[in-house]
Amino acid sequence: MGDIVASVFSFVVPADVPWAQLLREVAWWLVWVGALGALVAGAGSLWWRWRACRLLRNRAVVELVPSHNFDPSDKDMAPHAARLARASQTTQWTPRRAQGMRLRHGSDGHGQLALRMEGPATSAALMRLPSLPNVQVRSRQSRRGRDLVERITFEGATPLPRPAAAPQRVSLVKSSGQSAPAEPDALYVARAELVLARPDHKRLTPAALDPDPLQVLADACAQVDAERGEQAELVVDVVPVASWRVAAWRRRLVRLAELRGPSAYGEMLGSGRRSGSWMSTLVEGLNGGKPLSSSSASKPLPRQKDLADGVGKFLPATDAQVFAVQVLVRVAGTHPARAQARLHQVMAVMDAWSGENWWRPVGPRRAGWRPYSSVWWRRRSFDRRYNSGEFAPARRQWVTSGELAALLRPATVHCTAQNVVRTGGTLAPAPRTLPTWTGQSGVVPLGRVTEADGRTRLACLPQAEVLFGASFGKSGFGKSELALLQAITLAYGGFGTWFLDPHGAAIKRALPYLTHPAVIGRVQLMT
Repeated sequence: MGDIVASVFSFVVPADVPWAQLLREVAWWLVWVGALGALVAGAGSLWWRWRACRLLRNRAVVELVPSHNFDPSDKDMAPHAARLARASQTTQWTPRRAQGMRLRHGSDGHGQLALRMEGPATSAALMRLPSLPNVQVRSRQSRRGRDLVERITFEGATPLPRPAAAPQRVSLVKSSGQSAPAEPDALYVARAELVLARPDHKRLTPAALDPDPLQVLADACAQVDAERGEQAELVVDVVPVASWRVAAWRRRLVRLAELRGPSAYGEMLGSGRRSGSWMSTLVEGLNGGKPLSSSSASKPLPRQKDLADGVGKFLPATDAQVFAVQVLVRVAGTHPARAQARLHQVMAVMDAWSGENWWRPVGPRRAGWRPYSSVWWRRRSFDRRYNSGEFAPARRQWVTSGELAALLRPATVHCTAQNVVRTGGTLAPAPRTLPTWTGQSGVVPLGRVTEADGRTRLACLPQAEVLFGASFGKSGFGKSELALLQAITLAYGGFGTWFLDPHGAAIKRALPYLTHPAVIGRVQLMT
């Protein structure tokens, strides 16, 4: 192997080249070292990609629910932006594509505008801490169903065996009076990825607070037919940019501004050519290294305004968090034209930031053919990033927290739409000393509570500490269910209870739980 490499190297490098003999002798070592380095680099790249996929499979999700008087100021948004930057850096050795903090604005399945925040699983505890005033953080884990809470078995009442279910007859002939179940409608998906139209040092116009720019998105969500599976979402992924990277980019912008010289509206001022251009270099070379005229001998110095315009929003005095951003828009509709129309409605939300710079979609957008990211060579990448949370934007784009503030928070009080998920007020987590109800006697159940760490349990109070209770609220919010549960619990605990049901529906639901031998002898039904 070494002789073959040496012969090939001798053919490439002439013998009269200095150090040719030494290079021919170590040529095969160089080949082996290069091959080994390529193998190690390839294995490291595969491992880095595998780690990113592993981290993306385990993500934490919380929901930010604002109150009716949520109106944050710039001082309130600064800690929130810092919290987002910290949450994406909680895991060591994290690939950049798995560091994104996702803010998902869209319909929640009922045509209401909601905001969900997603991030690495290691930042779950940090994401559950409230960072905005009058905003309640709800763990999405508490909404997955009843399997998160253990089944209740009353103390002293062994569960009875369930009766065998009666066999159902299967009819092979469809009855003329029974209608067949309706087939689900086919959904058509429209996709678009938004990027900055101009270089990212050009400023975006901060969106106005009144009216809230999310008002347009709420109006679009109100037209979504959630019962047929339609949805509309605006996804914003952010990754913090290190300060040294911002400083390095600022120095490069300053050098470009110095080469450009005095300018106005992108054009150089003066009659001389641009200093440092390829044309001036060619003219000086043809003239023996001397400038063509005395007027171009002195290099024009840029003005302070030129430097400020060249640096743009990355000025040293601007103390703001800088994020790398990925913006995805996805709409599902029951008809292609309906999905495309809804896509343009959601993209209209980003028009509130148009100014010196603006957002534009990537992909084909000329003439009448505008599939954007739904075109076949972009669709797979878009769906992968949308479904997994991967951060891999089409181009690099850095924005400050001040520019992006309206998309980092839920809808404010200035959003007058009625289809916004809101809470009546923020609630503190349940006290850790509150007992857990597992079916023991001598307690009064209170319901399901969510701890600060996202865990869900059934809480209760000792019966001796309860003198009386009253529940107030709208119809259908669970007042009767809570009173029925408390009455059944006290009955199994040996207490006498009296439940008055004006409509009779609650008693019918309670009768199956009152047939156990432990309580059936003390049940009296009066109709």
